[in-house]
This record gives sequence, structure tokens and C-alpha cells, in this order.
Amino acid sequence: MQKQTFWALLLGIIFTVALLLFYVNQAVSLTELRLELPKESKELKEILEGNTSLQYEIDRLENPARLMQLMHQPEFSHLKYPLESEVIILYDEPDN
Repeated sequence: MQKQTFWALLLGIIFTVALLLFYVNQAVSLTELRLELPKESKELKEILEGNTSLQYEIDRLENPARLMQLMHQPEFSHLKYPLESEVIILYDEPDN
């Protein structure tokens, strides 16, 4: 009877220690993620700012007034408007 009690107590202690180790491991993992969150947030903010900057640059380069100025420069003199017969218009007919 005393051996059974000893083994049951030992098994209970081992199980409790295993649960505590699992809990500590989960707490450490959660803490690591919480520490990484500000870094990832900062990186996301930098990417979004970069996207805004690039969108501004695209809008500036595609500005019709700028394109009209480029049209008069010699390096773009080979470009021309397409003839009406060269234009193909694709459209989707409405469902009726």
C-alpha cells in the first residue's frame, strides 16, 4: 500500500512539473511574440510610407502635363499617336 501511494505521488509530481514546464514554455513564446510586435509594426509603417512615396512618384511621372512635355523632347520624337485604324477597342456588352 505504501508503494502504491509513493508511485501515485511521484506520478502526480511528475505530471504537475510537466504542466508547469509547458505553461512556462508557452509564456516565453508569448513574451517573444510581444517583443517582436513593435519591430514588425515599425517595419509595416516604413513599408506603408514607402508605398505612399512610390505612389506619389508614379502619379508625378504619369501626369499628363509632364507627358506632353516629354513628347517635345528629341529622345521621344520617334513616338507617335496611333492612327484610328490601328486602335482596337475592347468592351464587354451589357447582359440584356
